[in-house]
Amino acid sequence: MDALVRPTPQKRLLVVSHISPPQPNAGAARLESLVRWLPSWGWEPTVVTSRWAGDGSVGTAQTVRVGEPLFWYRRLRKRAEPVDGVSRDVLSVEAGARGGWANALVQRLGVPDVHNMWVLPAAAAALRIVHAERPNAIMTTSPEESSHLVGMIVSAITGLPWVAEFRDGWRFQPLRGDLADKPVRRAVENRMERLVGRRADALIAVTPPIAEDLRARFGKGVWISNGWDDVSVDPTAEREAAEMLDPSAFNLVYTGTFSASKYSQSPEILAAAMRLVYGHQPSRNIRLTIVGALTPHERDAFAAIPSVRLHPHRPRELVLALQRRADVLVLVTPPGDPSIATGKLWEYVGAARPILALAQDNEAARLVSTLKVGLVAPSGDAATIAGAIAALALQPHKLPGLESPSIRRFHRQALTGELVGVLERITRGR
Repeated sequence: MDALVRPTPQKRLLVVSHISPPQPNAGAARLESLVRWLPSWGWEPTVVTSRWAGDGSVGTAQTVRVGEPLFWYRRLRKRAEPVDGVSRDVLSVEAGARGGWANALVQRLGVPDVHNMWVLPAAAAALRIVHAERPNAIMTTSPEESSHLVGMIVSAITGLPWVAEFRDGWRFQPLRGDLADKPVRRAVENRMERLVGRRADALIAVTPPIAEDLRARFGKGVWISNGWDDVSVDPTAEREAAEMLDPSAFNLVYTGTFSASKYSQSPEILAAAMRLVYGHQPSRNIRLTIVGALTPHERDAFAAIPSVRLHPHRPRELVLALQRRADVLVLVTPPGDPSIATGKLWEYVGAARPILALAQDNEAARLVSTLKVGLVAPSGDAATIAGAIAALALQPHKLPGLESPSIRRFHRQALTGELVGVLERITRGR
C-alpha cells in the first residue's frame, strides 16, 4: 500500500511500551507498525521501552531502553532451560501462570505485573525526554499494565495529555485470569485500573467489548482495532518455508503458542479433530504444521498423530513466509472470552490465506465471519472442526482481496490515522 503524502511531522508523541521489537509477538508488531505510520499522519514518535524486550531501536524512532532488576537477573542466570527448542526465562510473564516458586513470586510481588520495577526508571527516562523534546502527548500501551503507571506519573508531573491503550483487558476479562482467590491483589489492581481509567484523557481498546466496558465504567473508550500491515519476506525465508510443507498435501498451519499466550488456551480439541481427520481423510492428504514453543504436555497431545508436524519457534520472517504458503491457517481461541481477537488473526488476514477459526461467541469469530476470511467452528467440538477441515480441503474458501474496502479498512496505516484523530482531540488547545 502506498504511503499517504502528508506534511513533515509537526507534533511529537512519547510512546511507553514494555513490549517492543525484537520480541516475536503481536504487541511488538503493533508498536512497530505504529512507529512506521505515525510520521505519515504528521506525528513523530519517541519510544521508551525495556531492555527486557531486546536491543536496538523500534523502527526509525528514537528509542530509549530502560533496564530493570529482572533484566539483570536474566543476564546473571543467562537463560533458563529450553522448552521445545526455545529458551524460556524463569520469570517471564508466561512462566506461568501455574505452580512453582516463580508463580508464587509473581502472585505476591508482580502487581500489576512482574515487570513493575521498571516503572520508576522508565518514568525518569520519560521525564528527561519530555524536558528535552517537549512532546505534545503521551501514549501508553498494555500489556504490561505497568506501562500505564509510567504514563500516569509523567502526565501528572508534566500536565501532558495522555492516552492509554488496552490490547487486552486489565480487570475486565484479564489475560492472566481471575484473581478471586487473591482478594488483596485484586483490590490493589482494581484501584490501579480506576486511577488509570479516570486520569487518562482517552482510553483505547483493540476490541469492541473492551471499549464498551471502558465507556461503561469510565465514560470513555474508543475502539481502534488491531490490523494487518505490509511486511516483506526475504527469499531465503520463502525457500525454508516451502521446505517445511508437503507440496502433495493440503497444508494446515498454526503458528505461535497455546497456554503460554493465554492460560486457558489449549490444543486438546485441535489434536482431537486431527485424530478424527487422520482416521477419516478425504481423498486428499491433510497435514497440520505447528510452529511455536509448546509445553511437554502440549507436545504429547499431538505426538501420536502421524499427520501433524511440530517445529520449535522460528524467526518472524520465516513464520510470515510459512503463513503465506499455507492452504489454511488455524486460529485457536480460549473459551469464555468474548473480547478475544488476537494479533495473530490479523497476521493471518495479511497473509491472504483462508482461516479456520476455532472460536465461539467471541470477537475473533465475529471478525472471521463478517470479513468472510474463512470458516468458524465451535472451539469445543472436535467433530465439527474435523468436518470443517475436510470441507476446506475439498472446496477452497474464496477470499476478498487485500485491496477490498472491508479488508483495507484494517490496514495499520488507516488505523494509525484513527489514533491520530484521538491525539488531535486531546491535544487541541493545549
